[in-house]
Amino acid sequence: MELKKTSEPKTEQPTEGSALLRAINATLRALEDRGSFFRNLVVAVVVVVGTSVFTSTIFQRWMPLFCCILIIPMVGVYLVLDSVRVRRWRTEILQICRTEVNDYSLFKKTILEFRHLPARSLMMMLATLPETVDEQAATSARGKTDEFYANCRRHEQKILSIMFLWTVTLSTLSAAAIYHSRTLFVCAAGLVAIVAIIKAM
Repeated sequence: MELKKTSEPKTEQPTEGSALLRAINATLRALEDRGSFFRNLVVAVVVVVGTSVFTSTIFQRWMPLFCCILIIPMVGVYLVLDSVRVRRWRTEILQICRTEVNDYSLFKKTILEFRHLPARSLMMMLATLPETVDEQAATSARGKTDEFYANCRRHEQKILSIMFLWTVTLSTLSAAAIYHSRTLFVCAAGLVAIVAIIKAM
């Protein structure tokens, strides 16, 4: 007598998490990346300063201290990378929650309950989000450029310009001090004026 094999019902495994879970994971990754950027900046600054001071002490020369000027472009790169990461996170959150309005509002409430996260960084990131997903969708439907995105791009370009000019200015001042050149001092003063104008814009 043959026994018929009864097929057990298969439970369907979810292939993708809910919008809320994906938004939370995206936020955790973004915060981790931002923290990694800052830690790398600290390490780079310590290495540059330590190497400059050590070399200056060993050779009894103050010129190696000019290497500390490299800290300025390092900070500029960090600020730009951090801004780009926040922009990418914001875009990802809006894409995830575009079809799940309830998850969008719930996400902003839930993520604040994670007490182990850096509160100031998290609040700054949440402040970049629109009040509702509908507001963002309406902006896209009208074909308008996202104001936050455009402002960030301008801010990043301004940071790069200022950091570049400060690096050139301090390098020029260093060269002027080494070679006792009045021409270089005048050039450095002109660069300072340009930096002041850019910052005021």
